[in-house]
Amino acid sequence: MSEAEAMRHLLARLDFSYLQRTYLESELHNREAGIRGESRIESKFKEFFIPEAYEVLWDVGLSIGDWHVQFDGLLLTARCAIIIESKNISGELSFDEATGEFYRKNTDGERQVFDHPAVQLNKNIYFLQQWFQRQGVSMPVGGLIVFTAKQCEFMTKPTLAEMCKLYGMPGRLIEMLKKYPPVCDGAFQEAVRQIPQHLTPYKRRPLCDKYFIPVQDLKKGILCTKCRALNVQLMERSWICGTCGVRERDIGGRLVDEYVALVNGELTNRGMRDFFGI
Repeated sequence: MSEAEAMRHLLARLDFSYLQRTYLESELHNREAGIRGESRIESKFKEFFIPEAYEVLWDVGLSIGDWHVQFDGLLLTARCAIIIESKNISGELSFDEATGEFYRKNTDGERQVFDHPAVQLNKNIYFLQQWFQRQGVSMPVGGLIVFTAKQCEFMTKPTLAEMCKLYGMPGRLIEMLKKYPPVCDGAFQEAVRQIPQHLTPYKRRPLCDKYFIPVQDLKKGILCTKCRALNVQLMERSWICGTCGVRERDIGGRLVDEYVALVNGELTNRGMRDFFGI
């Protein structure tokens, strides 16, 4: 279950008057915007072409011990590896190089400060350099931050890292590659072989734990996948929603996914039956 889908399940189980609801709805909006941004990058990448061998990997998770990093995209060539980071932030974007702050003004003129994306990108570049070293892959590493929102405007020119808007991504990647001479095809092939073998799934904290929500604040019952009512009951060997009538035969898998995403990664029969009212 994706984090966005888990957030929708969480909100369906909270009262509309719940104290944190507005904040949680904002968190869901941000997750969905991020997903749309990553989808736009993958679609735009179809315009990228170089006459050399290359591979692009999406949603790449790697680890060094307990240090886990997730890349939105990773371009591998015989010249270098380029980490692609997606940022779906709209409005007037300003980068203060003196203070290292990054902020935006929305259409209402409100100013909101964010972590500077260059800081995280540079951490990720360092991580991949160390990971390559441990795997015996000799390859330079670069990075590109791509702003995917359609309504975003750079008010100051960022210099702490390579950045561009979505429409400029294919050309910017090609220009970045020109800065690196071909390393060797062997390093490229080794990176292409090693990374899929070491992918590490991202382990999310249950949302109740992440947002400090007592489990008892959530409404119990089985959520209907169609109308979102907590009114699904077992009748005649099928699970039927008493509100809209939709019928399911086997719901065990999705109930486990929801319980793990919202409540606890450790399953117990008693905990599951209590949460879903079975």
